[in-house]
Amino acid sequence: MTAAILRLHTAPATSGHTPNAAESADVAAQATRIVLDLILFAERHALPTPSDEALLIDGEVIARWPADLWCKAYRRLWETWAYRRMPTAGDFCAVIDTDLAGPHVSPAPASGTALPSSSAHASIASPGRPAPLRPPKTVDDCIATLRAAGIGTITTWKNRARSRDPNLTREDLADMTRWVPTIADLLTTIGLHGSP
Repeated sequence: MTAAILRLHTAPATSGHTPNAAESADVAAQATRIVLDLILFAERHALPTPSDEALLIDGEVIARWPADLWCKAYRRLWETWAYRRMPTAGDFCAVIDTDLAGPHVSPAPASGTALPSSSAHASIASPGRPAPLRPPKTVDDCIATLRAAGIGTITTWKNRARSRDPNLTREDLADMTRWVPTIADLLTTIGLHGSP
């Protein structure tokens, strides 16, 4: 058990019986399961595991999402992840960003596993759900998609732009409107999580 999980289990309980205390306990329990899911993801894909603090923060961020959307994002990246780094909360979020903006199937449960179950998978694939994310169509779409992604995803694409155009300066790389056009054709073809 990592230090992050131990920290979640040994954190002092919030005093009082307010809904916020109960919500905090539910988020902590869900975050624990999510940290375990992330460790399993790293193990399965032979990725270096981030620091305990990074895992804990990702777990706490993700624990506030609806459970069905976390299952959808986890399954999608489990099936398609090809990078040599751990996905961040932003990478998972990029898979479900349109779903987070709209209605979802169910709220996050207070107990149970965060890993996709057959019933969760059935609800994710049900008719009426938004279509899977499609690659962006324009340079502006590419910029918006990258801004919604995690810093790791942005860095991966920024490195790809730098390899395509070695003349990009630090100032160019600090401004997405300058470097994204370099990789926009690729991003519109393979999508955010394709293999750049």
